[in-house]
Amino acid sequence: MCELGGRRGLQQVVERAHEAELPFAIGSGVGVRRSGGSATRYYFGDDAKDVCQYAKVGGCKEGDFGTAPVKSFKPNAFGLYDMHGNAWEWVQDCWHDNYQGAPEDGSKPWEVDCRNDRRVLRGGGWNDHPFIARSAIRNWGAPGTRDYVIGFRLARTLKSSSFKPLPLETGK
Repeated sequence: MCELGGRRGLQQVVERAHEAELPFAIGSGVGVRRSGGSATRYYFGDDAKDVCQYAKVGGCKEGDFGTAPVKSFKPNAFGLYDMHGNAWEWVQDCWHDNYQGAPEDGSKPWEVDCRNDRRVLRGGGWNDHPFIARSAIRNWGAPGTRDYVIGFRLARTLKSSSFKPLPLETGK
């Protein structure tokens, strides 16, 4: 966790996202039932062949290696970029094989009983197949692990209720 100074000297607390936040941040009903529809694998739908429009993943362009610059692909309904693929994301939570005993409301990271100091990685990287590049895919690594396919996302709590999501672009 760290503090960042704003333009007017305001302090904002930011931290690594935790595991329960990512499916929500990906947005538009990923993993939950949408009104009038069903849960989808990706924020833009279910079809893995469409992932290349929204994410840097393996198999999109031959010979294209490494992460893509931010905003290279379409944002989700919350205006967030690179929510699928590009880099596996370290989250705050410790690895657990299942969700038994997890915080019920998802409002804080699950850091109880950290076995072998393993931390959760989510979302897939630029070299993974499109079906891996989604929030439901979990992996783990030791905190000291360094790799060209691992990154992290900082999160902060919004205090305003005036936030309005962007309309979802389906690309069709």
